[in-house]
Parts: sequence; structure tokens; C-alpha cells
Amino acid sequence: MNKTMIILATALFSLAAAAAPEATGLWAKPPKEAWKAESLKQPVRAFCVDFNWQIQGNNLWFAAPGHWADADPAAQVKWCKEAGVNCIQTFVLSCNGYAWYKGGPIPEQPGLKSDFLTEVVRLGHQEKMLVMGYYCIGANTLWGKNHPDQSYGTPSGMHLPLTKDYVAYLCASVEDALKKTDVDGFMLDWMSNVSGQWLDCEKTMYAELMGVPFPAADKITGADKAKFDQKAVERCWTSIRDTARRVKPECILWPNGLHHLSLEGTDWLLNEGPDVNTTAAVRQQLNGRPIRLIQNQVGWVNHDARKVFSKTKYASWDFYGFAAPYDNGLPLPVADYLGKPMDEFKGIDRMTINDRNIAALVRFYTGREVKSQNLNTGLATDKPAKVSGTWGAGYEAENAFDGDSSTRWGAEPNAHSAWLEVDLGKPAKIRRAVIENAYPELKRIRKFAIETWQDGQWKPCYQGENLGEKLEATFDPVTARRVRLNITEATDTPTLWEFQVFE
Repeated sequence: MNKTMIILATALFSLAAAAAPEATGLWAKPPKEAWKAESLKQPVRAFCVDFNWQIQGNNLWFAAPGHWADADPAAQVKWCKEAGVNCIQTFVLSCNGYAWYKGGPIPEQPGLKSDFLTEVVRLGHQEKMLVMGYYCIGANTLWGKNHPDQSYGTPSGMHLPLTKDYVAYLCASVEDALKKTDVDGFMLDWMSNVSGQWLDCEKTMYAELMGVPFPAADKITGADKAKFDQKAVERCWTSIRDTARRVKPECILWPNGLHHLSLEGTDWLLNEGPDVNTTAAVRQQLNGRPIRLIQNQVGWVNHDARKVFSKTKYASWDFYGFAAPYDNGLPLPVADYLGKPMDEFKGIDRMTINDRNIAALVRFYTGREVKSQNLNTGLATDKPAKVSGTWGAGYEAENAFDGDSSTRWGAEPNAHSAWLEVDLGKPAKIRRAVIENAYPELKRIRKFAIETWQDGQWKPCYQGENLGEKLEATFDPVTARRVRLNITEATDTPTLWEFQVFE
């Protein structure tokens, strides 16, 4: 029996044991250690030095196996302690599929200098910090290469159907990591099922999950595929959850993505995007369920974390940040983040924008004041607003005029046109507008106009097509009190971070 089959046999036995009624519990039990119980009463202040990635400028790649193998556990823990972190999020498996501790069923990172995860847990616990591991569910290059019949190839993205074999492989790793490293829990990233090419393994999955033989591919509707994918995710989640609960009942599990709110037994739920209003809307849907919502503010390039960390209403929220490291395997020294004014962190590419946001996060985590830099403040900031419609709670009109690129307005579901109006309070001469488009990669907004209310009607002062990430529009000066953005053609629901006008 080869090593992979031993892993699978062990894991399938574990899955069967986990399915026994006495073996499972939906949510994590209270920790045995008093300091952990006390820590969990405090707001989460989590951070991940993200060894998944290598970054050069704004280019992002999966790190090659062994690229960060010389990372120093003591330096990682020291940096987190100085930064005010109370929850270190680090790795069990990277996206490349190799493990971050020694002696487990999955090969370690080539050249791994230390027993990294085990040491981070030991040192972190000495400092009374929780330590969480990481699994990338939908992308595992090593598994994909070893099982090409169960993979769509191994690009830098999701490529794996969630077969029984693959889920068993993950569960074997979960059980071993909990036993060998004493890690406190796991963040589960990219927990999606890749499907649609209908590989032989997917046809088998279809019969398992849908309860009927696989039909011809052209007979599968979009609704069928969506149901199949959801069932695959739920089976994967349930297997991992029950394995973790059986081995360590206090193990904390936190999927990445607010769309996973329906998964039973979720302890924490991460919003990796910076949009705090999306998280606020989900908070209203919890209905007493014991789920902590973790809000990310570091890792992406389209926001300024100062605008969230400067507001007292977020002081009790649970936060997270991640950043690819510099060549020494760490961000900048914490003393550098605290040692100069925030305005000196200019933020011109992915790394330096992360540095600006880490500087804000470190100040927030260590109880220092974070001053907001209202880079988007214009004549429309905090002025009365109207819209054609909204997506729902958390996506109101005022979010587009609050000077905060982490909050957004969203039109009503399935809208293919929309308008967004602001009353400046008094006539003002305007000659420039800035529009920050949320998720520009979706290319939703095809035609639009900036209009002012003149002589009892709306008149355009600027017209455009194919709105990108950020538009700075200039036009002939016009004096007006009411201004609107009129979206006349969209492929799907328009949503914006900001709409501002200037003299």
C-alpha cells in the first residue's frame, strides 16, 4: 500500500468515526486552558504572514515549494506580539500543497528549516496567543499533480473537485496536525467545488451527492450544477468539521467567505474583503447563532484601513490582516510602522499599500490612535443622498458619499440601470468627479452619465462607457446643487465604493 493510500485509508476510518453520533458537536467547546477562555472574551486581533504568495510590485504568484522554508518561528511570534496580535494565523498546508510541520502524512515544504507550525504554536502559547492553521481547499498543487484525474490542472487558482479521496486526504491532515502541533483551529480558504468539465471523478460525485446516475453533460442545468457544487462543499465542510471536533472538541473552524454563513457549526466567519458594511449586514442575520464575524483590513489594494480603524464604532469588532512577506519572511519591523507618521506610508503598489494598512492595523491593535485620512472627501461627503434602489441593509446610498472606500452602495438585485443622487445643500461650482467602482473586474457598468439638475431637468456634464476601477472625470465648470450619477446600462447590479464631486 503506497503512502497516499495509507493516508486515505486512515482518513476514511476517521470519517466513519466522525460520523458516529457521540463523536461530533456542531460548535467548538470551550477551551480547557483558562488563558484561552479569557482571550476568547476579547476582540480577535489576528494576522497572517502569507507564505502562499511571492509579490513583485503588483504581480502576485503562488510561492514555489520551499520558497519560504527558512522562515523563523521565533521571529514570526515576536513580530506578532509587538504588533498587538492575539491570534496568529499561519499554515498547515500552503496552496502548493506542502505541509508546514515535520513528520506528518503530507510532505513538508522542501528544505523546511524548522518544525515551523509546531514551534509557532509552542511559542505563541507561551505568549498567550492563539495560533490558527490554514488550508486552501480548492487549490492544492501537490494533490493535483499526484492525482491528475481529479484535477483541472494546477494553475494559480482553484482547480479541484471535492472528491471523497481529496476530502479524506484533508481530514487525515487535520487529524494529524491537531495531534502533533496542538494548533487551536483552522481557517478554510477557497472552499468551493470546481466542476463543469465532468471528469470521471465528477460523474461519480454526481451520483453520490445527487442520488441519481450522472446524466449526459448537456442535460445538466445551471440549477443542477449549483446544487451539486453546494452539496460538494457541504460534504467537505461536514467531514472536516466532524474530524476536528472528534480529535479536539475545542478546535475553532473559520471558513473564508460570508456566503458560508449557512454551514452548520461555523465558529468564526471571515470577510476577507475590506467592505465593513457587508459584514454589518450579515451581523443582523445571525439571530443568536454563536458565530464571530472576522473583518479583514489588510491585504488588498483598493482601500485605506485608516478609515475603518479611526472609527470608535469598530473598536469591539474582530479583525484580521494578511500580507505577503518581504525577503526575510516578515513585514517591516513593527518599530518602523509605529516610528513615522501615517502620511509617510504613501502606498503606491501592493506591498507599500499593505505597509500603509499594516501601520494602521498595528496602531489599532496596540491601542494607539489612528487618524483618518479622508482622501475621498469632496463636496458631496456626508450630504443627503437618494438612489433608485438598494441591495439591502448595509448598502445604503450614504455609503457612496462617506469618504470611505471600504463601504459601498449597491443597487437593487438584478438591476441593469440605476441612479445615485446627492444634494450638496447649496449651489456649488463643480468641474471634477471621482467614481470608485466596486469589483471592476466584473465589468458591470457599461454606460453612464454625470448629470446636474438645471432648469427643472437633468443635464449631462460628462458621459462615459465601461467604468473601470477608478474614474477621475473633468468637465466644463457647472454650478448646481443636485448632482447624480445615472447608470443607463449595466450587465448586473451596479455597486460603488464612492462618488464624489469637487470644485
